Amino acid sequence: MYDVIWMCDYRRYSVVDPLREFAKDSVRLVKRCHKPDQKEFTKVASRTAIGFVVMGFVGFFVKLIFIPINNIIFLESTSKFLRHHPTF
Repeated sequence: MYDVIWMCDYRRYSVVDPLREFAKDSVRLVKRCHKPDQKEFTKVASRTAIGFVVMGFVGFFVKLIFIPINNIIFLESTSKFLRHHPTF
């Protein structure tokens, strides 16, 4: 009898209580959130756009640097292959 009660309490504490705490924390978070005003929105949007542009330039320059390196490696391996297989 006591084992059944203990299992019910265990299930309640292990399943229901964490869900209840999560719901309580979520409600608290939503109450503290606010809609950004025009100044805050433009600041966040401009910084996000600057981040996209910077990451685009970084990706472009990395690609620009590695294209010649890949061509050198590929041409070297292709020339070795063609020397050993002249039928191609």
